[in-house]
Amino acid sequence: MSTGVKKLQDMNIVKKTFHRGRRKHSFVAEKDFFKFFTNFFPQKWEREVEVNLAAIEEAQEQLQEVARDDQLEEHIREEAQQLIEQLESSKAYYDWLRRLAHSVHSGEIFNYIPIEQKEK
Repeated sequence: MSTGVKKLQDMNIVKKTFHRGRRKHSFVAEKDFFKFFTNFFPQKWEREVEVNLAAIEEAQEQLQEVARDDQLEEHIREEAQQLIEQLESSKAYYDWLRRLAHSVHSGEIFNYIPIEQKEK
């Protein structure tokens, strides 16, 4: 099985099907776009949150060393402090994105934005 198919299976986008008498694996793609959306995007958003928050923490630690270094020029220390504050304020976005991912994955978002059923 290819890694691409394995990833899609892990995200519940495709499912393995069994056919009697066949040894080859076959897969069926998720046909419900809402289910696809609730499986796929929250995982991507959660990953973005984790990666970026880790990078922010690391950057803030390094910038705090710069901001505390009395041997550096004042304008450099001030710029480091401004960057620390900017990174700190970006954490609100990542908190919001994490909550959005949770509400989509849990289906809670559909309480606020219901799926409209069109008549056939």
